[in-house]
Amino acid sequence: MNKRAIVLGAITLAFAGLVFAQATVGELLDKGAKKIGKEEWLAMLPITTSGVWPDGKGEAQLTFKPDGTFSGNARHYPSGTSSGAYGTWKVDEVGKVCIDERFYAWPSTHQECTVRFKLGEEFFRAPSDSDRSAGTVKTTLTK
Repeated sequence: MNKRAIVLGAITLAFAGLVFAQATVGELLDKGAKKIGKEEWLAMLPITTSGVWPDGKGEAQLTFKPDGTFSGNARHYPSGTSSGAYGTWKVDEVGKVCIDERFYAWPSTHQECTVRFKLGEEFFRAPSDSDRSAGTVKTTLTK
């Protein structure tokens, strides 16, 4: 391998790390992010969320409805397969949204509780609002 290929490879890896780097809850709060509480979440419904899975192995687009249900689609990157998704959600008094998700094409379920943050016009979700070291995932929210 020549030196040019090694240098280009190193630069590519450095930029890939920047693109996929995720902020922590502490970094978001230090930049002025605000947590989306229960009342704000409920006022936004129905709303569609889109984003990469926390493990980076897929993505989902889910529409949350005021009746406590959601539906949408998910895609698993390694297998290249997609599935419809559906389930129920609840929001607690501090704004943590918990989902119980099922998939039409895959024999699996997924449970997750996250809080949402808004920084400027960007949205993020995280497993905690008090653990400053908790990682966040950028999420798109649309009406």
